[in-house]
Amino acid sequence: MTTYKNLYRNPENIGWAGCVYINADEKTILLVRNLKREAQIFAELLRQGFTTEDDQRLNYSRVRWELSKKTFIDGHGKVKKGLEKPSKWELLGGSIAYWQGNPKLINEFNGLVGDAMREFEEKIGLKVLFDNDLLERAADSTAESEYVEESGLIAKKKILLGRINDPDRDHPDSDLFYPRFWYLVTDIAGGQLREEPVKATISAPKWISLFNLHPFSDRDGLYPIHRSHVLGIVFAARHFIRNGRPEFAEAVSYLEKTFGPQREAPVFEETADWESFAKTVKKLN
Repeated sequence: MTTYKNLYRNPENIGWAGCVYINADEKTILLVRNLKREAQIFAELLRQGFTTEDDQRLNYSRVRWELSKKTFIDGHGKVKKGLEKPSKWELLGGSIAYWQGNPKLINEFNGLVGDAMREFEEKIGLKVLFDNDLLERAADSTAESEYVEESGLIAKKKILLGRINDPDRDHPDSDLFYPRFWYLVTDIAGGQLREEPVKATISAPKWISLFNLHPFSDRDGLYPIHRSHVLGIVFAARHFIRNGRPEFAEAVSYLEKTFGPQREAPVFEETADWESFAKTVKKLN
């Protein structure tokens, strides 16, 4: 059996959950733009003492080039770039924290300090990752909280479209996985769509045509989107087809022609054989 220590450098990040919100009549989708790259560059500009707009504009290209050349060694001894990839559009969502949707875990964690706190994080992170009920509750809560924070809208109803278990990119040599969940928002309870950036690294949301999404181009009205989010959009389009909207077949055709085939994944309850998979991990008390 394998024992996983230091599950993640950030033990709260045990997966990703996001929401798909589509205007079915206009074939548009609500997305946000990832601005981490720009945030890195402007943080470095400030660090170097460039505080005015003119100084930042004059030094932007040089600082971007400097950061693009910087590298760091990750936990597996691999060399990685020191600058985020260019800005992409993505679904509203975020990293699943082990404590999301689990008030008892939050209360227990708040009573710990020091080494006891770190040990708790590692063990609970692993426990939640391999517990269907805990993981689904954490994903569901993450999707809702990220949705309202990034869009300003409150999801009244949503359905689970599907999930996949990506290989764990932080630990590529292990058999741990990184679960991704996609929900379709079907009704809004209220709120007002944001018009300003939020979190400093995520832009205000924007309605974009499904036929203007692209892997990399931002010319001719196209919007580059993270490839890992496309599967959730295709799930949603296929859901509409199954529920009497055959015209969404054109959107599926465009997305798969542009991004490549998107394989279906089972809904949460149909995920197979968790018990045998969990046996590769040392049992936790």
